[in-house]
Amino acid sequence: MLEKKPWNAAVINAVHCGISACDALTVFVLGGRHAGERHEDAISLFQTVGLPKDVLTAKSRQLSRLHGIKNAAEYEERLMNENDAREAVRDAERFSGWVKEYLSK
Repeated sequence: MLEKKPWNAAVINAVHCGISACDALTVFVLGGRHAGERHEDAISLFQTVGLPKDVLTAKSRQLSRLHGIKNAAEYEERLMNENDAREAVRDAERFSGWVKEYLSK
């Protein structure tokens, strides 16, 4: 997707990928997902899945960066740029890849 330069779309898709991966993990481990409006609460729920603290810290950071750029990409006037898109896609790939690996164990 990044080759065609639709930066906003790339960021938004990356954000939703991260959210979906987080939901998949919390449903698998906890039997439920965050359904509220506050993104911080989704991260707090994620942190209760019982994984080692260093893993939770690193993965929460990736998820937090994705949530942090969500409002800018979806609601603010400023358009996303290539760097925004590359960083969001990187975080989404790392987070969702890790979730996929975790769930396949």
